[in-house]
Amino acid sequence: MNSTTATAERIMDAAQRMVQTRGYNAFSYADISALVGIRKASIHYYFPSKKDLGKELVARYRAGFRDKLDQMDNKTDDSRRKLKAYAQLYLDALRDEDRMCLCGMLASDIATLPEEVRREVVDFFADNEAWLAKTLD
Repeated sequence: MNSTTATAERIMDAAQRMVQTRGYNAFSYADISALVGIRKASIHYYFPSKKDLGKELVARYRAGFRDKLDQMDNKTDDSRRKLKAYAQLYLDALRDEDRMCLCGMLASDIATLPEEVRREVVDFFADNEAWLAKTLD
């Protein structure tokens, strides 16, 4: 991972932690700057607006969550075991510094989210609904 990618990942990691513990509307680039130890201008270099950061953050989270669902599908055909593993994903988030599901936290701010971020959040839940329907079928 090059330093540019590493810096962007550190920014997204800090933003994700804040969204999962405080919510989207309760953090700023100044908060990220203090956590990551870089200037706000550097954050704007990677993510020109909070909307851009939010969209990338949810896209990364969705992809990671989909990967975990795919792993469950590849591991077993037993629907009960899959559903237990699914619930465990949410429990694991809670056990990690009392964090909530990223998209669950964002859903609580849905009325105030930028359209691009809102669309990603809605798609996250659509992915989950489709997986659950397939698993229960």
